[in-house]
Amino acid sequence: MADLSNSRFTKAMDFATTNFAVMSAAAFVLAVMTAALFTSGYLSVFGSGLIWLVQYSDLVKIGLVITVFLLGFTWAADSYAYFLLDLFKSDISSRRRIITGLLFCGAFAAYMGLQFYFDHTSGKNRIGERVIFILLVVFAIYLMYRLSRFGQDFYHANPRRVMGDLFFMLLFMTLCGVYFGQYVKNDARFKETVYLDDRILYDAVVVLFTSDYAVFCASDGAVIVVPGSRVREIRGKSRS
Repeated sequence: MADLSNSRFTKAMDFATTNFAVMSAAAFVLAVMTAALFTSGYLSVFGSGLIWLVQYSDLVKIGLVITVFLLGFTWAADSYAYFLLDLFKSDISSRRRIITGLLFCGAFAAYMGLQFYFDHTSGKNRIGERVIFILLVVFAIYLMYRLSRFGQDFYHANPRRVMGDLFFMLLFMTLCGVYFGQYVKNDARFKETVYLDDRILYDAVVVLFTSDYAVFCASDGAVIVVPGSRVREIRGKSRS
């Protein structure tokens, strides 16, 4: 396990604590941006126009959750991802780099092969979801590599490179939203029975609840938007 007292993540957190006012403002802006991109990616699976139902207060709540996710992702990258980060170290022998890379690629290829096989045998079309997952893994490895290089003087980094890393992080969060939307749409565990005040939706997906509206995806793929007050009850596998 990594020495967390001397880790780059810990040093970066110490710097953020020392410059709390500036960093908190930057974190708030970043949280809202990532929340907007994650939410837009998620809702694009069901309908791009749905993003206009999301209010600013909803984005703030989502942004807080995503900020915690990014902090956890950064900590994990700095503390536990050495078997991958070893591939990028200059002092690592070519033999070790090749062996580590082959082991990871082989394990990942086997895992994805099983997923495609199970999808085929069950008659499910989840190719888009699987492809996006592969892209997320590639992006995650790149971001872990970049975040692991942040040290006490990370704020002296090349602004151009920092902007590039920020772009990749925002794109990563957008892809996370798209993947989550595909996962929710395709996984049978998210099928619900929704009781509205005038009808019942069987095997529907609960897409979103905002301050004023509820969004559902019916079993035929139709997207239904109703005021939240019209929802009487929701029963399904995710609540059993």
